[in-house]
Amino acid sequence: MTTKRNTTATAPVTERPLAVIYDRASTERQRDNYARADAARLSELAERHGYRWELRQEIKSGESLANRPVMKRTLEEVEGGVVRAIVCQDFTRLSRDEDGIDGRVIRQICRDAGCVVVTPEKVYDFSLDVDDDLADIGFLIGKIQKRQNIRALVRGMREKALQGKMLPQVPSLGYEWSSTLDGHHKAPGAELRVRAEDVPVVQAIFDLYEHASARQVAHGLNAQGFSFRGKKGESHPFRAADVVRIVANPFYTGMVVWGRSIRSRHLKDFQPVERHVPEFQIITFEQFNRVQELRRQRYWTPPKSVGSPFLFSGTLRCARCGAATVGQRHHKRHDGQMVEWHFYQCRAYHQYGRTACQGTCLSENVARPAMERFLTQVLSEGLNLQGYLRDAAEEMATDSDRIAGLKAEVQEAEIGLKRLADAIVAGALDLEAARQKTLELREKKERAAKRLSAVNAGKELGEELVRAIALVENDLPAVMASMSRECFRDLLRLVVRRFTVEATGAPRNRVGRVASHEFTPEFQEFWLTHSSGMVGGRGLEPLTSAMSTRRSNHLS
Repeated sequence: MTTKRNTTATAPVTERPLAVIYDRASTERQRDNYARADAARLSELAERHGYRWELRQEIKSGESLANRPVMKRTLEEVEGGVVRAIVCQDFTRLSRDEDGIDGRVIRQICRDAGCVVVTPEKVYDFSLDVDDDLADIGFLIGKIQKRQNIRALVRGMREKALQGKMLPQVPSLGYEWSSTLDGHHKAPGAELRVRAEDVPVVQAIFDLYEHASARQVAHGLNAQGFSFRGKKGESHPFRAADVVRIVANPFYTGMVVWGRSIRSRHLKDFQPVERHVPEFQIITFEQFNRVQELRRQRYWTPPKSVGSPFLFSGTLRCARCGAATVGQRHHKRHDGQMVEWHFYQCRAYHQYGRTACQGTCLSENVARPAMERFLTQVLSEGLNLQGYLRDAAEEMATDSDRIAGLKAEVQEAEIGLKRLADAIVAGALDLEAARQKTLELREKKERAAKRLSAVNAGKELGEELVRAIALVENDLPAVMASMSRECFRDLLRLVVRRFTVEATGAPRNRVGRVASHEFTPEFQEFWLTHSSGMVGGRGLEPLTSAMSTRRSNHLS
C-alpha cells in the first residue's frame, strides 16, 4: 500500500474536507497503471471540487471487500466523518464482487455518512435517487465486465496451453531461460530449455527416491555438495519438501499441465489441459508412475521407516500396549560365521521402562513367518479370487466396448475437422465461426483421446493384475517364502498399516501369530468388495482402539 498527501493546497488544510484517491490494482503487474499516469489528473479533480487529497494504493482483487484492508479502513474513516469523498478513475474500481453485496455495502456507508464518489465522468451523491440507481447499474456493469474478462482471458490462455506454450514462469530444477534480466527472471522473448548440468541431479533424485525417503535423499544430495535453487534464484541445501516437490512434478516427463487450480464460478465444467512436449522430458513415464505409486504407499508410512533396513519398521506394534516398536540389530556367531540378527523392542518400554509397559522383544525370524501365513490366508482364503477374476474378465470385456466407442469418437472428430477445413476453403463459413467450430472439435477429440488413453491404461493394469493373481493363486506360500525383503516389505505396506504378533513356545522354538491388524484404506476398500469375510475359521477384524487403551493404562 502506498499513501501520499498533497502539499500544494492554497487554503488552510483544516478548512478543506479530505478526499481519498483510491487506486486499486488486481496484481503487482498493474501496480503503477494509474498511480503514475493518472494520479496527477485525479488529484487535480479532487482539488477542483474543493478537497485536500490523500492517495492510497491497494493490490487486491475487487471480488471481496473482506480481503481489502485499505478500502475497509477508508470506509471506517467515512463512517467517522473524516473522509468526505472517494476519488477513483472508474466507478467499478470500488467493487467487482459477483453477488453485488459489497457494492451495496459501500454505497450504504457513503450514503449514511454523506460521502460522495468522484470520477472523471461524474460525481455520485447517493442521497439522490438518480445517483443511487446509477450505482446499481455501475456495479452490475463491473460484475459483467469481470465475468467477460475472466472468460476471455482463460479462453486465450487455454488455447495457448493446447499449443504447449503455457510454461511455468519460474523454471524448476533442470530448466532455465535462454536469456534473463537479472540472472533468473525471464527476459522478453526468452525460451525455456533443459539445463544440461542439472539433468543428472534430477535423474538421481528420482532413482534415489525409489529406495529411500525424501529426507534421506535430501541428506545424500547435500552430502555430495548439491544445492537447490529456489524460486527467487537463491540456493540453499536440499530439504525433504524440495525432493517431494520435484518427484511430484509431471513437467519432468515433458507434460505441460495447465488449469488444474482454476476454481472460479465463472468457469463451470472447465477442463484442464495436458500436452506432451518431448524436448522438456527428463524422466520416463514409467519411472514417474512408479514414483507416484511409491508416494501413495508412503503416505501412511512414518518417514523414518522409509528406506529403513528393518523389515517391519513403522508397521509392527507392541502386542502388550500397542506402542510402536524399535528395530535393533545384534551380531552373533552361527556355524562359524557372524550373522546379523534383527529384533524389535517396544518403544514405550525402550524409552520409559517397565512403568510404561512390561515390554516385548520379538525376533524378525518369528514375525516374518507369522506375517507370511497371515498374508497367504488373506490373499488366498479371505479374498474371493475366483469371483474377482470373473468380475475382472467382465469388466475388461466392457472396456473393449468402451475403447471401440472412444475410437469412434476420435475418428468422428478428425473427420469433422477435415470437413471444416473444406468448408473454410469453399468460403461456407466466416473466420470467427470456423475458429469456434475448430476449437469445439479439438476439445472433443482431446477429451475422447484422453479417456481412451485412461481406459487402455486401466485395461492393461487389470490384465496384469489378473495374470499375477492367477500365477500366485496356486502356490502362494512358496512365492511368499521366496520373496525378497524389499518385495515383501512393499507387499506388506500395501496390505496393512500396522499389526501385532503374539509369540508362544520355548525361546529357541517360538511360533508367532498375527493377533491384530489394520488394513490400509486402499486395501480395506478392496477387501470389503472382494472378501469372503473369513480366514482360518474366523473373521478378520480391523485393529481396534483397545491397543491405545491398554497403552494409556500402562502409562498412567
